[in-house]
Amino acid sequence: MNKVFKKIWSQSLGCIVVVSENTKSAGKTSGMTGTIAQIARSNDYKMLTVKGLAFSIAAISGSTVWAGVVCVTDPVSGGSTATGVIALACGINNAADGLNSSALGIDNKASNEATSALGHANEATGNSSNAVGFFNKSSGGYSSAVGYTNVASGDYSSALGANNEASVSTVVPLVITIPHRVSIVVR
Repeated sequence: MNKVFKKIWSQSLGCIVVVSENTKSAGKTSGMTGTIAQIARSNDYKMLTVKGLAFSIAAISGSTVWAGVVCVTDPVSGGSTATGVIALACGINNAADGLNSSALGIDNKASNEATSALGHANEATGNSSNAVGFFNKSSGGYSSAVGYTNVASGDYSSALGANNEASVSTVVPLVITIPHRVSIVVR
């Protein structure tokens, strides 16, 4: 009685489980080891096949493969473009034109330094600004528009929620607009 546990194959879980040494297994243990090893080898092969297929698709469609990230664009519906230095554009009709910018989703534009536009039809044009969600525009420097049809045009401003506008620019970096054009300015 050196061990207080043993490993058995669980048919219902499809894996090896640790059980008490007094538990009985339902079948032979000698044939299971080879089967498990075979399954592991089969899965490793499938993973290599999937990765190879992803790189092949990217090469054929003219997509960018960078640092292990595959981004397949749709040339029929309008491919994405990443013309900025260290820029990333994935999805349909996205444009990442600024330095360190990223545009992901459908019809997004990130056109200034360190900008991000994620979702659908968002525009991030202010320096270091973000537009996330649906139809948001962030044109102020260091501003964010998150949600649905928000506009953050003031520097250091944030418009969150739906149909909001943050247009106040201030030296103190905090202007938050929450429901329907009500601005909160902290000085």
